[in-house]
Amino acid sequence: MQEPKDRNALSGLTVYLGSQVKGSLWNRWQKLIQTYLAKLGVRVRQADAYGPQTDDLFHHLIGGADIIVWLITPDTHESPHVARELEIALQLGKPIIPLRMDGASIPAPLQHLQAIHHRDDENATLRRLASALDAEKNKIRMTGRADESRKILLPDIEWVEIPAGAFIYGEGEEQQKLVLDRFHIGRYPITNAQYQTFIDAGGYAEDHWWRDLVKPELEKSTWEQPNRPRTDVDWYEALAFSRWLSEQLNQPIRLPTEQEWEKAARGTDGRAYPWGEKYINGYANVNERSQGGEDLDQTTAVGLYPQGKSPYGVMDMAGNVWE
Repeated sequence: MQEPKDRNALSGLTVYLGSQVKGSLWNRWQKLIQTYLAKLGVRVRQADAYGPQTDDLFHHLIGGADIIVWLITPDTHESPHVARELEIALQLGKPIIPLRMDGASIPAPLQHLQAIHHRDDENATLRRLASALDAEKNKIRMTGRADESRKILLPDIEWVEIPAGAFIYGEGEEQQKLVLDRFHIGRYPITNAQYQTFIDAGGYAEDHWWRDLVKPELEKSTWEQPNRPRTDVDWYEALAFSRWLSEQLNQPIRLPTEQEWEKAARGTDGRAYPWGEKYINGYANVNERSQGGEDLDQTTAVGLYPQGKSPYGVMDMAGNVWE
């Protein structure tokens, strides 16, 4: 195969990079493929970490891709997450291009597909990959599957019920007992993958969501891994996202009030932390240097500190990001 004559032929294509391996070889080829395809105008997605909401992450990333490239190496490391990743790709009917390293065995579900076999020449392998992508893109265009291939998948938010009743609100002399009605709040912070659905749906182009709001320039999240919390958004952006999601799901969705957020985080007894009165090292992603611990200096995947959950089971109410 030859690289597409028109280097812009692949521009605008979205590729999901999946694998049967997690290790140094995968990391190296991940960077090679990303760098090469980026020069051709291709957007590459992949799941960088597994954890809570993994199914939602896979459905979003794979569902929003045009074509799947599946990397297979000799040091295959299968896991339930990797198996599920492939299962979802097959369920969604996405075109899959297996890219097999020398000595690797192609998984049974992919053995009927024409694979690209890499041996020695990395540049030649990448050129063959580009040609295969070009061929698949043309098939999509000819069969009229382009609109069906890429879909905006709504984020599957897990809601937690906060029961009606009294709780202790505030600190010190301003502490008081308030009563709130029952409400629901998301179990995890909104992730990069979930917020990306709003962006992909034209959320920043549609003025309807920004009525009476100040629309800022769209900024990238500081840490862009799909299942990390979305950062670098202001109150207006969060409100626009809530309006958009409310209309998509046909149910009222809004930002919590300060009182609602505090009850969801602290419970009814006015505790200092979601888990109790005293700080415990390792219960939240915060700067722990003053307690003899470490500071990660970056966000982590949502829900990665289950010990730090609130009395209602809401995650990351302390640490990870400022709210």
